[in-house]
Amino acid sequence: SRQLDLGAWLEGKTVPLAAAAEFRDGPLADPGRTMMGAVQEQWLTNGLAASCAAGVPWQILAQQVIMGTTLMPRDYSAWFVPDAPPDAGKRAELDLAVALGQIGIGTSMDRWDGYPAARGRILSAAQSAGADLVVLSGDSHNAWAFELEQDGAPAGVEFAGHSVSSLGMDKRYFGDPPAIARSFLETNPSLKWCDTSRRGYMVVDIAPDRVTSEWLFLHSRHLRSHTVLDHHRMQVRKGVRRLEFA
Repeated sequence: SRQLDLGAWLEGKTVPLAAAAEFRDGPLADPGRTMMGAVQEQWLTNGLAASCAAGVPWQILAQQVIMGTTLMPRDYSAWFVPDAPPDAGKRAELDLAVALGQIGIGTSMDRWDGYPAARGRILSAAQSAGADLVVLSGDSHNAWAFELEQDGAPAGVEFAGHSVSSLGMDKRYFGDPPAIARSFLETNPSLKWCDTSRRGYMVVDIAPDRVTSEWLFLHSRHLRSHTVLDHHRMQVRKGVRRLEFA
């Protein structure tokens, strides 16, 4: 289904948050909207069930965009350096994003946050099948680790890879990277770790009893070097469907 345009929906509305709530409960929640189309969604649902029935230890879903919920952090002050604060227009834009997050609207309509009913169906299918679901994602240029839940119960985990050369949030925000990451963690309970500033790549190791993701960080996109400066590891154990540090 075509990506929703929240900005167009809010344009001209005298009470933006009331209009946003109508958007959340109307077009955003529409069960007829799909991320991948009804045929492919049914194919995936059937595939999860067949994989589990065959005794395959892990159900790995490799796809493009972030599945975990990403709401705008309430405190974005650390996103900017002291001598370059946001102008009035940018502050208004960010304040609106914070307000939208507080009523459950995510930061991007082209991620699974823009297709919550479809996401719910996939995660419910994983739960019904008894899947040990591991979602692998990209696209955001930043590194993320989510626990995926549906109806308050664990449904799987998500490892999202950063980029080797493309800038991520560091393209627009030049504040303190650890504080930026901390602001996301404080606002999004299902997000267990993230890095929004460094370049590199992700390696996933799949073993019968656990899946481990290692994010490796390189010097910079401006320096030709294979030297790994830092790394971070997280894992999920078979049957647990929760993340832990590795």
